[in-house]
Amino acid sequence: MNKFLLLVLPIFWSGFSMALAFLEAPIKFQAPGITLPLGVGIGKLVFHASHVLQMIFLVLLSLLVLMQEKMRWRMLILLFIGVAICFLLQHLYCLPKLDLRADEIIAQNILQSHFSITHQLYVLCEVFKNIGLWLCAYLSYKQA
Repeated sequence: MNKFLLLVLPIFWSGFSMALAFLEAPIKFQAPGITLPLGVGIGKLVFHASHVLQMIFLVLLSLLVLMQEKMRWRMLILLFIGVAICFLLQHLYCLPKLDLRADEIIAQNILQSHFSITHQLYVLCEVFKNIGLWLCAYLSYKQA
């Protein structure tokens, strides 16, 4: 059962995070009547909620990885550490900085938004996190 969960959880987490980061985030600004402050406010709420759920995924995946007893899982552990670092960098560094920027936009102190270095780092972490999750799933499948 643990090997099945170790296969499914990374794929589910990846699908969830990619749908929000690469689909919801840019598309919401195309809806009729959405202003920049409103879209940013919605994004702020959605990303905070998603990070709570992703933290749960991180804890569950941590437990599953730690429950593996064979040394051949070393690569899986290294990949998981990479995934955890990417998520924690997003959560502890990028999200607070992006929140400050979002608050400025919502207060209309910034009239135009651009893709900042923090946004770029967040997206880069998102890409690496998802590659790591898919590789974790692949290794779990190959080892099953």
